[in-house]
Amino acid sequence: MDADLDRIHLQHEALRDIAKTLRQGLTGTDLLKACVRSIAGALGTSSCALVLHSTNDSSEYGLDFIAVGRQFAGHEKDIDALLLSPETREKPYGRLQNLGGLNLPANGLYSLLPFHGDRTGIMVVGNRLGNRSYEDQEVGLFRLAAAQIALLIEMEASRKRERDLVHNLRREALRLSFLHEISLYLGELADPDELADRLLGFLTGIIDVRAAFIVLPGKRRGWRVAGEFGLLVPEEKVLKSRQVREVLRGNREKVMVTGKHTVFGNHGHRQTLLLRLGQMDRTLGLIGVCDRESRRGLTEFNEMDVSTLEAIAAQMSVSLNNANLYSELLNEKLFIDSVLASIPTAVLSTDQAGRLRSFNPYAEGHFGFTTEHLRQSWSKVVAGSRCRIGGYTRDEALQTPAGNLYADVSISPLIDHEARQTGRLITMKDLSEEHRIRDMFSKYVAESVVDVLLKDVNAVKLGGEERHLTVLFSDLRGFTSMSERMTPLDVVSTLNAYFDVMVGIVLKYRGTIDKLVGDEIMAVFGAPLSFRDDADRAVACAKDMIDAMGEVNELLASKDLPALHVGIGINTGTAVSGNIGSSRHMDYTVIGDTVNLASRLCDKAGPGEILLSESTYHSLHHPPALQEQRFLSVKGKVREIPTFVL
Repeated sequence: MDADLDRIHLQHEALRDIAKTLRQGLTGTDLLKACVRSIAGALGTSSCALVLHSTNDSSEYGLDFIAVGRQFAGHEKDIDALLLSPETREKPYGRLQNLGGLNLPANGLYSLLPFHGDRTGIMVVGNRLGNRSYEDQEVGLFRLAAAQIALLIEMEASRKRERDLVHNLRREALRLSFLHEISLYLGELADPDELADRLLGFLTGIIDVRAAFIVLPGKRRGWRVAGEFGLLVPEEKVLKSRQVREVLRGNREKVMVTGKHTVFGNHGHRQTLLLRLGQMDRTLGLIGVCDRESRRGLTEFNEMDVSTLEAIAAQMSVSLNNANLYSELLNEKLFIDSVLASIPTAVLSTDQAGRLRSFNPYAEGHFGFTTEHLRQSWSKVVAGSRCRIGGYTRDEALQTPAGNLYADVSISPLIDHEARQTGRLITMKDLSEEHRIRDMFSKYVAESVVDVLLKDVNAVKLGGEERHLTVLFSDLRGFTSMSERMTPLDVVSTLNAYFDVMVGIVLKYRGTIDKLVGDEIMAVFGAPLSFRDDADRAVACAKDMIDAMGEVNELLASKDLPALHVGIGINTGTAVSGNIGSSRHMDYTVIGDTVNLASRLCDKAGPGEILLSESTYHSLHHPPALQEQRFLSVKGKVREIPTFVL
């Protein structure tokens, strides 16, 4: 009786040890070892073992062998075979002596652990001290301990699943947080290289890898490694890698590169994951990450790693695409700005209410627009325009910020991509210079010549150029003596009347009035513009001038003044034409020996005569009938000059 009481007391103490062990806060294998040791003590044996199987768990309870004491050392396979034995399945607990063929203690006990689900396990105890047999009460205690161990393992597995779930949720929250930060920061950048640097910085906070790199399009063509850290492979070899080329060609969305016979493996990277950057069929580059790290060293990329990197690649693709679109839009804007800056026309835009929204550099430089005029009414900034939307007006006198100017104005509706009118587009072509040129030349040349000059500013080179031309001089005979009998006012009015008729004739034949000196007229045919019939027009002009003297003499007769006659000299040759004078005063004129000879011929011409030089005569396409040929001595010429009289 005393022995039984002692045994019960010892078992009670052992169970108290088990409870105390559970309160120590041990987990996992450490907890099981402590429990197994306590059970062995409660049953009076020095050895106890535990085998666990699980088909799904990757935890430390997936396949574990736990043993205390020497009786089961090296017997893991025997206990595992006991677990899988059909006899054990028929009888889940019993004595080991009833099972044959296993190298296990004969007087030991076994009990299957009553798990739920796919986990299986078995617990065995060795021979008791003194090699005594286990009594039925002790067998029952062993079964109860096995059930408690099973419950404990289930609870531990459940807690581990909870811990894993919490860990995964936290990891996923951190991943989503980083992805959100990536989307925010990458969305602010428009430069691909800055995007690459920023992304590589984020990668280290999301996933532990030894190396990472990003491949982007080259500055001119091809591909380049835009950023990297820890990469052991030279750039040229990265770009020549078969797997990298496949991704960049768009043949693969992702590639896992392993093995020592690859470019990355040859340089010490055990595993490299390549992910394509791009949208639709447009490849923008790739992300590469090498060698996943963990606390226990290098490990393989798992599904979550790949999923995270795919999400990062997708976000980077969007950011790169946006950066490319921004670059294209910026280039397009710069091109449009360049075009607008090159147009020699003011281009302005307004909103629907007519308030100025923008203007090009020409509008600023020629019409005086500034940023202060923005959002002001167009009609108030520029006064005097009669143009309306959809219209075009020519040669308007406008009051602009730069002063009074002449301009052609057009106003067109601004239409957006949805065909809605959003404002107006106004163009103003500055005609002030044209007006200045027209005013200047219309006093000397015909309107048709002015029109040609305005259409082709290169038709005349101001400042002096050598030209082939015909010069005409005309002079009134007897006017000097007649003017002595006239008042100054009568002299001026008579000359004005004479010049009004003669200048009109010169302009009629597209001649240029070079100068009016006293009663003399100098006209040029061939400057500032040349025509192939310059000489013919000069001769025709001279004949009309002779005929027009009848009209002039009728005017003189009405004033009781005697009739006058004109003498004309014409010469053809080379002369210099252009603006000639000083910095303070210039005249458009022609100079040279051709001009001097024409003047000498005019001096030799009698009343009503036209003297042509030999060069003029030979330049005529339609020579008129001649009265005679003369050889004249003129100042500045050694030999006599052959001339022809009309």
